[in-house]
Amino acid sequence: MNRKLNPAEVQATLEPVKDVSELVKAAAQSNRLGVMILLADGPKEFSRILESTGLSKTALANHVDKMLGMGLIERLERGRYELTEDGGELLAAIASFYSGSRAREMHKARRTMERYARTSQSPSRLGASTVKTEPVYQPCWISYLGAVSGALKSLGKERDIVDVGGYTGYSFISNVARGKTCASGPTALRCWPAILRSTALLGYKVSSYEDNESFPESRPPSAKDNQRARKVLDVVSKEIRKGRPVVLWGLDVPEYGIVKGYDGESYKVSTYRRLQNRPDTPIRYDALEAPGCLHAVSFREKTPEIKEKDEKEAIRRAIKMAEGEGVSPMGYVAGPDAFEEWAIALERGPEAALSYHGNSYVAECMHEAKETASTFLKRLAKKYASRPQAEHLTKAAQEYAASETLLKQFTWIFPFAMEGAMPPDSREKGAGLLRSVKPHELAAIARMREAYKSWK
Repeated sequence: MNRKLNPAEVQATLEPVKDVSELVKAAAQSNRLGVMILLADGPKEFSRILESTGLSKTALANHVDKMLGMGLIERLERGRYELTEDGGELLAAIASFYSGSRAREMHKARRTMERYARTSQSPSRLGASTVKTEPVYQPCWISYLGAVSGALKSLGKERDIVDVGGYTGYSFISNVARGKTCASGPTALRCWPAILRSTALLGYKVSSYEDNESFPESRPPSAKDNQRARKVLDVVSKEIRKGRPVVLWGLDVPEYGIVKGYDGESYKVSTYRRLQNRPDTPIRYDALEAPGCLHAVSFREKTPEIKEKDEKEAIRRAIKMAEGEGVSPMGYVAGPDAFEEWAIALERGPEAALSYHGNSYVAECMHEAKETASTFLKRLAKKYASRPQAEHLTKAAQEYAASETLLKQFTWIFPFAMEGAMPPDSREKGAGLLRSVKPHELAAIARMREAYKSWK
């Protein structure tokens, strides 16, 4: 720094130390500084900032509120944000200071050493290992179902996606982002503990490793990200050496897949890619795409065979999931009301809130969920055909089949794609179909309640 400090000027300017400290802290937090840098070239929609930062919606909203409160950014129409004059000047001051600072040179040297350390480690230090019976991801849209059923099959338990979706209650969930068509609905859930506990019904107790921050937190991944990813690698490799596959979030894209082995620092995997006739090439431990969290599910000792009390409890769990009880985090809507929320987003949502990919992906997942829910209830009705609950289970299955038919029609209007057109007439037709689903959802829940009450 060439400029000499004037003590009197410094003292006069920075006298309200607490206020100044709050302002500096608001800009100094890495995620908030990242948002400010993103806004440096002009206003951005909340959804664009969300996509670029990889933060959860809740985390980003908290950071935005902090910066709004400090006058660093301001909200424009339609959920767009831009830097204020103060925010721009502060960002310029930070850039000006950092560009000529000793700290910058030290940071550059440290990052170089970190990259060298990562690349110079022998990629084969872990060796290589693959489970004896290789698991295969089962065809489906809801990736947890496909990954878990594939892993269980390799462990000798013949469980299909209907079993996984039915006994865990996952297939009975309807969950959408509030006010927009976002692909996160099928996995942005608060009820993961219940899903994981009930997964144990399918043949093996499960152990869950969770790191409740998005990965990576920064791009390129930081040293902290590298440590977090390496910890997951340690967890996974131990399971593989014991001959057990692992279900892992974020393999290739934000989806669950199966780790069937490792080769040095890369995972050998079975994922949705095989359904697209794409090779399941190995994925480096630090190349995960895992918004929201790092999550690994492993399988431990065997559990007893499913009993009648477990199936009755599965219906109770299905009712709770279908009603949306304890399902949605902030910013989402679950249960029958999800379809009205979805319809409103299609009809009234601004262009920035309408993602064709999100709309078409959620539609495929919802369609599959209703299909598997209906099939699961039919299986139970057949199993208990001579019992009072059978009639109600059959009627509930029929209601879900009706929901499935309507959602299938929706997928014809919006076939799955990463991009596509969403003209007003298509949105209007889609909204009408979604509103037609809600009565069937309510009727199915009522029938499941009757089945549970009559279960003797």
